[in-house]
Amino acid sequence: MREIHTSLGCVATEINDPDTCYKHNKLLRELTREKYPNPKTHEDLEALMVSDNEMGVAEMMVGNTDEASDLFKKALRQAQHLRDDSETARSIYLLASANLGLAQWFKGKYEKASSTLQQAWEYHEGLTDAPEDTAFA
Repeated sequence: MREIHTSLGCVATEINDPDTCYKHNKLLRELTREKYPNPKTHEDLEALMVSDNEMGVAEMMVGNTDEASDLFKKALRQAQHLRDDSETARSIYLLASANLGLAQWFKGKYEKASSTLQQAWEYHEGLTDAPEDTAFA
C-alpha cells in the first residue's frame, strides 16, 4: 500500500492537485510510521525520510510552509547520517534541500534559501563533478 500511495502522491504533485497529493502523502506517512515505529536498518530510515520529504511537498502544496519546512529539515537530518552509504539518502538529501530552499524562499527568507540551495549544489558537485549547467536532483 505504501508504494501505491507514493505513486499516487507523486502523480498528484506532477499534475498540481494539492488535495490528492496531501491525501496520499498523509496516508504514506502514517503507514510508514506504523511499519517502522523503531527504525533500525538503513531501509527503515530510508522509508521514513522519503515519507517525510513527500509529506513536506504535500504540506507546501496546501500552503503550510512552516510544517513543510519542519518535514524537510527532518528528512535532511535523517539523510545526512546515511548519505555516505545510501543512494536513497543522497537523493533525499538533495531533494529535501531543494524543497527546503523553496519553502524558505516562499517565506521571504531569501538569504537563508540561497544558502540552503548553495550547500545542496556544493554537495551535488562533490558527488558528480557536474558542470554549472547540470540539474542536481
